[in-house]
Amino acid sequence: MPTVNDVTKVALNSSLSELAALEPDLWLQVMGSIRKTVEKKQMSQLAMMSQRAGATISRWVDAAESPIANTQHARHELIKARMTTLAVEQFVAAFTGANLKPSFKDRVALKLGILRHLESGTLLTLAEFEKSWKRIGNHSAGATAIQTAGFWSVPTQELCLAIKEYAHGRDILEIGAGRGLFISGLRDVNVHAFGIDNCSWSLAKQVIKKAKPCMSEESAEAALKVRQPSVVLSVWPPPSNSFEGAIFATKSVQLYLAIVSSHQFASGNWNDYKAQEKDPKGFTCVTNEVINKMLRPVESDQKILIFRRR
Repeated sequence: MPTVNDVTKVALNSSLSELAALEPDLWLQVMGSIRKTVEKKQMSQLAMMSQRAGATISRWVDAAESPIANTQHARHELIKARMTTLAVEQFVAAFTGANLKPSFKDRVALKLGILRHLESGTLLTLAEFEKSWKRIGNHSAGATAIQTAGFWSVPTQELCLAIKEYAHGRDILEIGAGRGLFISGLRDVNVHAFGIDNCSWSLAKQVIKKAKPCMSEESAEAALKVRQPSVVLSVWPPPSNSFEGAIFATKSVQLYLAIVSSHQFASGNWNDYKAQEKDPKGFTCVTNEVINKMLRPVESDQKILIFRRR
């Protein structure tokens, strides 16, 4: 019979993905709470959620040796609290970098090994990325630094070629193209790609030089109406955005590729995704584990969603 102490060890020594697999219903509750907070733009509440969860963990750690403590109740409370603290930490780190700052040595290694290539739009192979990545001591901090520089995902040569295969010779419109890194990479492997961004995000105005001729400041709705794309790409679309609904509603779109966080509250409009399952004229959705293994940095915990019109 497991004790409260045993439950405490499991909760404190497991990763977020392990805890989510262990208690999927609890994870849905935690994810729903965080998503609602983000959707309401009550970002200060995230810190309070984390603090309350930390207090819950402390309370049960103190009671771990108590012979009268309810083990089942402890399991529920401890795992839920630990999920909350880990999920909030990942969200804040991904979107602000506030909790994860690379050392001076890592900042130099990042600048010389990876960021200089991203800033210039140089397409790295997976092997080249990994060679540079091994020089980084704190990979979580390194991943946060890359996102803070405006690059939510790193398009390697292998990833761009995989996207090219899906496009099958068709033009690609990237919506929310940001600094234009994917546009630059895709054009390097001979894909006719064009990027648009409404520039509501400040770094979107800092387009890398190689991508500038293939980028435009315009809204997603306008671009979809005028350009009538067949293939659309979006990399880390903002949570609960409005433009993915417009993508699905545009009749010319036959294929939509979305690179998103594995944590639903952090990116993408999951209500629109779920709506496609019920629409007989909508889109099917699958992921591709081969491509998922190409996504870098691994620490950003991302995946590709492949939507095809029925």
